[in-house]
Amino acid sequence: VSPESSPAVTGENVSIDLQCVDSEGRLVPLSDDITVGATEGTLPKENSQVATLTTDSDNYTTSVLLTNAEAEETTLNARLDGNPSVSGSATVEFNSPANLTTTYDVDNTTVEVGEDVTVTATVENTGGVSGEETVSFQADGTEFANQTVTVDAGNSTTVSAATSFDTAGTSNVSVNDEPQTEITVEEEGTASASVTFNDQTVQSGNETVTVANANYALADGTAGDYVVVAHVVNDNGSITDPVGYSSN
Repeated sequence: VSPESSPAVTGENVSIDLQCVDSEGRLVPLSDDITVGATEGTLPKENSQVATLTTDSDNYTTSVLLTNAEAEETTLNARLDGNPSVSGSATVEFNSPANLTTTYDVDNTTVEVGEDVTVTATVENTGGVSGEETVSFQADGTEFANQTVTVDAGNSTTVSAATSFDTAGTSNVSVNDEPQTEITVEEEGTASASVTFNDQTVQSGNETVTVANANYALADGTAGDYVVVAHVVNDNGSITDPVGYSSN
């Protein structure tokens, strides 16, 4: 008695092959009923499909389908009705089916127009066998990427995808049927700088010019680090190479 696959999955059929061999291991054709059961005796196990099978002289192998509702090892027994001493058994391990859940998070919920939002999905399998899941990444209800992953029993895996938005306002991202996450999309900012000197006009020859005030703001409005580089604008409008710079 040999199972077609072990471990098997609860609720799914497993094909069990039965052959009769002699003491030398040679196949013997049968002309008798074979009673199959999934209990210690030969009675059918509850929630199992088992039967009494009849072979003829031309058949060496017959099969029966076995299902089990519980995650456990099940012993299948078979015997000849005409000669109960001719019997055999096999053990089939039943595991719970794959149980896949998907969650996700985003790296930023406030972005500028054209700035990427990265969505990271985690697929976890709490079942007893490996399973496959297709992760669909969506922005404003439209899929922008998808990935199919296989997750072993008791493990998890992560996949990521990035998208951006072309217009300012409120948008959203989501994964599969999970709730949407709102994304605030702001207009693209610009950096700004201003510099004033203690003296805007210098005479010919050497003269020291100092920076009276300078500031530099990044696109998001925060202060940025900077170095002031000074050039001379001549009367004819030409601009010289740098003539000096600040230390910080």
